[in-house]
Amino acid sequence: PRPTFAPTVTPKPTTGLPEVPDGYVPDTDPASYGVGKCAADIPGMTFTNTGSCFPFESYGDNYYYYGGYGSVPHCREVACGHYCEGDGFCPGPPSLDSNTCDGAYEMYYKDCPPEPTPAPTATPAPTATRAPTTTCRASCDQTFKLILKTDNYPSETTWSVTSPCYPNSGGPYSQRDTELIEEVQICGGQNYTFEIRDSASDGICCGFGDGSYYLELNGNVIYSSDGDFGLGETVEFFAPETVDNTTTPSPTVGAYSGADKQLPCPAGTFSGAGHFKCTDCSKGKYAEFASSSSCRDAAPGQYVSTTGASEALECPPGKTSGTAAVECRNCSLGTYAEQPGSPSCKLADKGYFVDNEGASNQTKCKAGTYTNAEGRSTCFPATPGSIVPFDGASTQDPCDVGTYSGSGESACTPCANGTYASKPRSASCKLADAGSYVSDDNRTKQIQCANGTYSPGPGASECI
Repeated sequence: PRPTFAPTVTPKPTTGLPEVPDGYVPDTDPASYGVGKCAADIPGMTFTNTGSCFPFESYGDNYYYYGGYGSVPHCREVACGHYCEGDGFCPGPPSLDSNTCDGAYEMYYKDCPPEPTPAPTATPAPTATRAPTTTCRASCDQTFKLILKTDNYPSETTWSVTSPCYPNSGGPYSQRDTELIEEVQICGGQNYTFEIRDSASDGICCGFGDGSYYLELNGNVIYSSDGDFGLGETVEFFAPETVDNTTTPSPTVGAYSGADKQLPCPAGTFSGAGHFKCTDCSKGKYAEFASSSSCRDAAPGQYVSTTGASEALECPPGKTSGTAAVECRNCSLGTYAEQPGSPSCKLADKGYFVDNEGASNQTKCKAGTYTNAEGRSTCFPATPGSIVPFDGASTQDPCDVGTYSGSGESACTPCANGTYASKPRSASCKLADAGSYVSDDNRTKQIQCANGTYSPGPGASECI
């Protein structure tokens, strides 16, 4: 049926054509009626020949129509609101500048269906224990505090305090591993909900720092957390009408809050201010005494291989460690550790060597070998022409004239009959030339045969 004609109703003015909707591409044909061509059909609509696709606002809902010069239009029904209609044309919107219909168009109106009535919201049952006031006071004289120790990623932490009156919130933060105090003035006679959240869902402790927090109301600790709350947690509390001037001290470091008192953390554990439980020392750390606020690093030469340790153990001989070590490591080649708990491995002295890892002592170089530097894993053999006469030497001695030595010798050898060494550090002796000889009592040089004598060949010890 044709909609009711309503020419006297003035439509609301528009501010301009909307953007081309999804499923359409911009129109590049300046002769077309519309502002876009159809790139995809709309479900439930067809058209017999190509025309322009016109998106516009119909003062109550969006609708589309097809058509152009010479086209046979097939129009989508107007949902509701004001529109223009003329002979042989699809429905169109009122003119954007005059709010009237152009030419042969006439303005019509189709009623929009009434909006469904929302279901009534259920009213929560009142709390049996308290009946808070509903009137917000002009000034609030009670003090709520959040004492927050941030972790390594404070930008992930936010919080809020909500009530019927004066909500507050805080975070995210930029200070890493820092204690922050947030103070909020609240009103008595109201229920409050405190909520803390971590956007990474890993709380503020344990994996990426050692954060925690606790809450105070008028100087009394009402809740404390070790920060292991994942995505977040909430704490509900009631601000009394009157303030009790008796205050409970904030939890001190090295203790956690119990129901009515704080208890010391045992050895091997620790706590920061506001913690409600003690935390085991991690590997590499220990707490020797009770009521520790932190764990100590194992010193160099010590190690802690378990959590919750109350002492550090010394590394055995041949091993050492760095600070906060979980295990000891062997001394490397050329080094050793004689004593347990050695903070470092010593370099082997000159004249000594260490040829295995994890050594607890060094070894002297044997005669004929030496080391002239510290930290050696092997000894050098004496070079030809030099000797090392004793163990543990750091230098070698040259052979005198008339003597020689090979590699790794501990003593020099006199030249044999008919040979000589005219220079020190000789690696070998020379044969006497033909016509010369080397006497047995002086093998530092060769001597020419006297007139009337001769030597039959090289290496003679006398002339004949």
